[in-house]
Amino acid sequence: MKTSNTQKKGKDMSIWIILGVIAVWVLLQAYILPKMGIST
Repeated sequence: MKTSNTQKKGKDMSIWIILGVIAVWVLLQAYILPKMGIST
């Protein structure tokens, strides 16, 4: 029972990490890199 709970928590955390990476990537592509003069 304990292992399934920790597995679910780990899965939830990995989903948030993936979403965070995607959000940072979009921010870089849309705002930060063009302001630095790098074409995307």
